[in-house]
Amino acid sequence: MDDGSQYSVFDVSIVIVCMKDIKNIVVCIDSIVKCTSCKYEILVTAYLLGELQIEELKIKYPHIVIIRSENTRGFSENNNLALKHVRGKYTLILNDDTIMEMAAIDELIRTLDANSEYAVATPIILNGDGTIQSIGHRSFSMLKFFFPRIRNYSVNINDKSIDNVEVVYGCCFLIRTAIFSDMGFFDERFFFGPEDVALCMKMRDHGHKICVNKNIKITHYHYSRTTIVRSAVTPATYKGTVILISDRSRLLAIIYVVAMFFKSFLRFFTTFLMKNAMHRRIIRTQSINMMRASISCDTPKDIFIRFSRELGI
Repeated sequence: MDDGSQYSVFDVSIVIVCMKDIKNIVVCIDSIVKCTSCKYEILVTAYLLGELQIEELKIKYPHIVIIRSENTRGFSENNNLALKHVRGKYTLILNDDTIMEMAAIDELIRTLDANSEYAVATPIILNGDGTIQSIGHRSFSMLKFFFPRIRNYSVNINDKSIDNVEVVYGCCFLIRTAIFSDMGFFDERFFFGPEDVALCMKMRDHGHKICVNKNIKITHYHYSRTTIVRSAVTPATYKGTVILISDRSRLLAIIYVVAMFFKSFLRFFTTFLMKNAMHRRIIRTQSINMMRASISCDTPKDIFIRFSRELGI
């Protein structure tokens, strides 16, 4: 394991991937500057940003480090581009559509400083309307992929303030940089998920503990709409899940593929009952692509690229 001596320039390195539009990240960085007092650096992976947008970021935030990313890359690859340059004792992985209204980063650092047994800490993630989006999963099972709406894995919000969890949400978590580096950062076999789950499982396999501090909260707006882009993203995410499950059990992975194929098959036929023509087209295309991904040997990235080209996006 790395002794972490090179990760001492800053208290924390904040890594953010910004894709195509800087509207969200401007609000995000402004909230960081307002709410954070520790010594930090911000590294932004500028994914498919135009020259004018990059220049605007440089002028508005001359202290941030910008890493250009112009080729097709997913969440893992884009984060890893920046992670190679971090110099903080801790690393904060943060989505650009998050906002802080309290000293979340300072408090997360205090959490790990005061609890050496933990390698990762996450806050409560709120939706834009103030409801809870995620507080981690206390007991994570592969069955979660079969039944994503199961709630009995969630941490009790009324329990003690710092609680053990097994999986955290990738939109915001703080991790000891030396340990993160030792893990090889994010696994680039995954494209748009579930690299956060894979990292947490790998951390636990190596004996590292993860916690949530329920006194800390951030808001994740999670701008997600049913668009044609999902017809390329969802199959890529699904293929990543197959890889993750296969690492644990090939038999369970086969069962999952068969189950998802038939689920997509049935969903395709439900589109004939949909009245909205655009929504019907999107769901139909997504269902077909999910079935195609089920019988494909392509990587998640290759699946995304192929379907994106077919859709003209």
